[in-house]
Amino acid sequence: MANEQILVVEDEGIVALDIQSMLEDLGYQVPITVGSGEEALASIAENRPNLVLMDINLDGEIDGVETAEQIRDRYNIPVVYLTAYSDDDTLQRAKLTTPFDYLVKPLEARSLKTTIEMAIYRHELEQELKQSKEWFATTLRSIGDAVIATDESRKIAFLNTIAEQLTGWSQNEAIGREVSEVLYLIDEDKGVAIADPGLAFFSGQLSGETIDEAVLVAKQGRHIPIENTVTPITDRNNRTIGVVWVFRDISDRKQAEALEKDRIRLETEVKQRSIAEAEIRRSLELERQLSELKSRLIANVSHEFRTPLSVILSSSELLQTYSDIWSEEKKNSHFQRIKSAIDYMTKLVSDVSVIGQAEAGKLSINPIPLELVQFCRDLVEERQITAGDRYQISFETNRDRLEVTIDDKILEHILLNLLSNALKYSPEGGQIEFKLTLKEREYTPDNPSDEAIVIRIQDPGIGIPPEDLPNLFKSFQRATNVGTIRGTGLGLSIVRKCVDLLEGQIEITSKIGRGTTVTVTLPRYCKQSS
Repeated sequence: MANEQILVVEDEGIVALDIQSMLEDLGYQVPITVGSGEEALASIAENRPNLVLMDINLDGEIDGVETAEQIRDRYNIPVVYLTAYSDDDTLQRAKLTTPFDYLVKPLEARSLKTTIEMAIYRHELEQELKQSKEWFATTLRSIGDAVIATDESRKIAFLNTIAEQLTGWSQNEAIGREVSEVLYLIDEDKGVAIADPGLAFFSGQLSGETIDEAVLVAKQGRHIPIENTVTPITDRNNRTIGVVWVFRDISDRKQAEALEKDRIRLETEVKQRSIAEAEIRRSLELERQLSELKSRLIANVSHEFRTPLSVILSSSELLQTYSDIWSEEKKNSHFQRIKSAIDYMTKLVSDVSVIGQAEAGKLSINPIPLELVQFCRDLVEERQITAGDRYQISFETNRDRLEVTIDDKILEHILLNLLSNALKYSPEGGQIEFKLTLKEREYTPDNPSDEAIVIRIQDPGIGIPPEDLPNLFKSFQRATNVGTIRGTGLGLSIVRKCVDLLEGQIEITSKIGRGTTVTVTLPRYCKQSS
């Protein structure tokens, strides 16, 4: 270095001039030399030198040690002591002023230059370090998070304002204390103290930062939920020399989370209550519908029972009165009327039972192996007997035999109701066509079989008005053109429920005055009810 100003404080004039000359030869500026502490302070106040060479033993009211102390405190200028000899007390006082070095008189140029260069360089480094520390300290004091830094012994070396506010400890109280004493953390759920994670950094168990939530117990006993980040401070050899704690008050966040949990809980309760209320309303509506169905069943069945009961009563009374004089043919005619009435009532009771089970969800299927062609032939023959001579029921199929797996009772309900309707709504008589075919159908996971039974029953009857078709599968619904033809309106409703139970489809086409065709498609192999 060159051109640095040096102030020489030496009370022996010849020695002072000799030092000044030596310094100037070394390239330093020495505008003045002074011989007392008072003069040194006055000179420094006017013209700030880069370094002061201070004789320890000065004459005057203040000696070199006291002068150096005032220079350090007022002006922050490095001081190098000059001494030939000194007592131990003076040397101890000199050490307390933290001088940058000592030079023993008489001086030697090389050691003088080296000492000055090193003192000025050290002073500049210390100034830079001090400024950096002040910059970081100011930054840490200014940030919104609390910061605590510990040294290698886990003692607190720094505490910013936010940390003071949260912990309740001032910086003066906290510095030098164990971090666990000032930053006392407990587990939020368990309520027990949390071990200092800094120990894991010093032992090598942890190397990177950790982020956790905990509860800080402040000095006054207040519990504060915090989010805490702990990071090790390492040297160039990656050795932990300290730990930095950065934490923040998350009371507002915890409160918001609690409110959000309450909101979700309330929403869930409201949703569950709404579902329960909807289920109650559905149950009440179902109960109302079942009650209405029950009432309509009773009314319709009571009405439908009157005619066959009247037939039975009248025919039985006539037989009782005139059996001795009537011919066998006439008696058989009345017996046949009684049988037909009983058959009608039996079918009506069966229909009521089926519709009741279906509405209550208790109608199940029990498939069994069945040879369908013969089953249908037998059914047609039985129905032909009761149909009379005005009707011809033809049965047609493209198979000699057809093995299926199906609930025969459910299938019987379907076929008997369809045949009964075909006969009933063909008052002029005629031919009822019953066709049975087997066809391939589209594969679906629910119906792995690729074959379907197709049953088609066609009558030459009165037909169904187009506007009545959408409602025919509802209970008690009848076409508007039935006139005086008896019926309960349950037949097609039962057929639809039975077809759905067998996972099939039903389709109706009709023309007024020309008859109706009902097509039922069922899987060849039906599944057991779950």
